[in-house]
Amino acid sequence: MSVVFFRLSRKNQRISHRNVELIKEQNHRVKNNLQVVSSLLSLQAKRLTDEAAKKAVEESRLRVQSMAIIHRKLYDGDKLAVVNLDEFIQELVNGVLKSFGYPFATVQYAIDTNSLSADKAIPLGLILNELITNACKYAFPQNENPHLTVRCYAQHAKLYLQVTDNGPGLEVPVIQTDDLYDPQTKSFGMSLIQAQVMQLNGTYQFSSADKTESTGTTFTMEFKL
Repeated sequence: MSVVFFRLSRKNQRISHRNVELIKEQNHRVKNNLQVVSSLLSLQAKRLTDEAAKKAVEESRLRVQSMAIIHRKLYDGDKLAVVNLDEFIQELVNGVLKSFGYPFATVQYAIDTNSLSADKAIPLGLILNELITNACKYAFPQNENPHLTVRCYAQHAKLYLQVTDNGPGLEVPVIQTDDLYDPQTKSFGMSLIQAQVMQLNGTYQFSSADKTESTGTTFTMEFKL
């Protein structure tokens, strides 16, 4: 009986190991495919002469790149479906800042949670990509000392993400989850943020202090883990 149990145990271990290798290989292939798409978009952007079109293609490339980072983290990491959140957030933010010509921007990180499942990390990454892109486009131009604060922490079975820039702030003091349904005020980036928050079954808010204080814009999001 013990011999049979031992053989079954060894067989299950081999099957489990094989499954792990297959999943890692899948992540590796997805990452490579996304990198190819990112490279093609980069080449296309360089060939464009229209600045608006060039910016749109570059922003699409950054969205693809954010997903590629996740799959690379999954392939390189020890856990199959969990991303190291601290490493992921910092690499994504720094990559977007570099792409927009702000590698010198000061970023204060406060990442108080270690990991997140891949199915939640992908929409979170797309949201964060849009937030940093918006900061580079609207908060940092004509700002001698561009600054970001990125906080992410878990509390009461929820994950919270907060991103603050030091730009001029919003025209209105608060924009909440349902406010962006108006097609007259909703850009593609805002639509994408809204869609990803809905995918996470979360809520979000953009807020600014009095514009005379120039304290920038703060985005706050929460969703259940």
